[in-house]
Amino acid sequence: MIDLDIVPDAMEFRFKDFGSFQRPYTGAEVTRVDRAGGKFAAQISLPIMTPAVGRSVVAKLMRAKQEGVRIAIPLLGISQGIEGTPTVDGSGQSGTTLDITGLQAGFTAREGYWFNVVSGTRHYLHNIAATARADSSGDLSVTIFPALRTSFTDGDTVKFEKPMIEGFVEGDEQAWAYEAERMISIGFSVEEFG
Repeated sequence: MIDLDIVPDAMEFRFKDFGSFQRPYTGAEVTRVDRAGGKFAAQISLPIMTPAVGRSVVAKLMRAKQEGVRIAIPLLGISQGIEGTPTVDGSGQSGTTLDITGLQAGFTAREGYWFNVVSGTRHYLHNIAATARADSSGDLSVTIFPALRTSFTDGDTVKFEKPMIEGFVEGDEQAWAYEAERMISIGFSVEEFG
């Protein structure tokens, strides 16, 4: 796994949805069929770099085609206010609700917060779908998006402070540009692992 410790200039997110709509040929009501496995992808633009730094980043991104890449999501100066050591509270959870323990009492997980559940070394990216507040014991039951796509283990780490997207670099080729100022401009796309 390649950890890319660079703050992107821009990240354009996409949600990979495996659900579909059933449209009856009779004109009857359209039905939504949800399927598990939804995940995120992002088009990432990195800041202009010196040639020395740019060469190193290009080398890492070429390896990331096979090894995968992990890059932090900019929180745009907004603190997600985490204190404590949050972990998954109970094995075998599924659906769109996640029970978390180990938070500071009263911590508020606000709608739109990004977070990871770390299982083994893999960072699964999720978003808070509805604001929720930890109780006096530091326990929180929160609605998330997308639905859980793996069964986490009791005690798996939950990270609010530096959420990341982790996956393979997409596409059949790597491309980068040398600018007139002899700097390097790099953009790439990453899709979460399955």
